[in-house]
Amino acid sequence: MTCELLIEEGTPLSTFNSGKTTMQPNSLLRLPVFTPTGRVKQTIGRSSDVSALRDLEFCRAEGYEKAHIFGPKLSIETDFKVWCGIVKVFRKGYSAKGFKLTFLEFAKTCGFDSRTMNKVLRKRIDRSLTRIMSQVLTFEAESGKIGKYHLVQNAFFDPNGDTIEIIPDRSLWELYQADYKTLVGMKVIENLPRYETASCLYLFLNALPQNPIDLSFERLRNRLQINASVAEQNRSIREAIKKLVDIGYLKCSEVKKNGEAHLVIHSRDPKLKMGGKAPIVMDEEDEIENTPVTIDAE
Repeated sequence: MTCELLIEEGTPLSTFNSGKTTMQPNSLLRLPVFTPTGRVKQTIGRSSDVSALRDLEFCRAEGYEKAHIFGPKLSIETDFKVWCGIVKVFRKGYSAKGFKLTFLEFAKTCGFDSRTMNKVLRKRIDRSLTRIMSQVLTFEAESGKIGKYHLVQNAFFDPNGDTIEIIPDRSLWELYQADYKTLVGMKVIENLPRYETASCLYLFLNALPQNPIDLSFERLRNRLQINASVAEQNRSIREAIKKLVDIGYLKCSEVKKNGEAHLVIHSRDPKLKMGGKAPIVMDEEDEIENTPVTIDAE
C-alpha cells in the first residue's frame, strides 16, 4: 500500500488559515517553480532541483530522496493566480472526481478583475492550466524507484459550457495543504504590477522563517533562475529588492561575505504598514526590469 491511499474522500485542507499576516514556509514558493518569465516564451521547458520536497510525508513513506520538476516556466502574472485559485477550490476537501465550476466562479477565485472576464482572459487561463498541468514532479529513491506526478492530475476547460473542471493528484494532497497557507498577503503582488522578479522574490522571502539567516545572492539567483550573466542577475535582484523596499514591504541591508553579496532582512510587512512609495504602474511597452540600483549596507 502506498501512502496516497491514506487520503480519503472529503479530506480537508487542514492547514487552511484565513489570516492575512500569518505567512508560513511553503515548499513551492521557496523553490524555483514560479520564476520570472520576462519575454521568453513560456513553452520553453526547464528542469529544477526541488529535493526539499523530500520532507513531505508521502516522500518519506515512499523513500524518495531526490526530486526534480520539469515543465515550462510558471509566471506570477497569470500562473500563480491560477494556482492560488486551484488550491482555493481544493479547500472543499479531497475528491477523486475533482471540482467543476463556471469560468466566472473560477476566475473570481483566482483573483482576476471582474471587468476582464472576456475571451482574452479565457485564453490566458486555458494556457495557464496547460502549463500547470505540464509540470511533472519526478521523485527518486536510492533503490532506483522513480515516481512521477503532475502538479495537477487533470484540468478541463469547456468553452461551450463555459466551465472549468480540476482534479487533484491524490499523492500531492499534502503539498496542496502546504501551499494553502500562503494564499494570503496578495497586496504586495498587487503593488508590483508586471514586476515579475520583485514579485517572485517576495514569494520567496515571505515563505522564510521569522528570523531568516542572511541570504547570499547565489541563493537568490538559484531561486529566481533569471537567464542572464551573474552580473545581470545581481542587478535584477537589487532592482527587485529596491521595489520591495519602495512599496513598504521590506527593510534590509546588503553586506559582503567572502566576496559574495548577502541580503540582510531586518523586517517584512505583508500589510505594507511600513509605508513606502505609491505602486508603479507600467505601460504595456515598458521593460519589466530597467535601471540598475545599489542597496547600501547600513
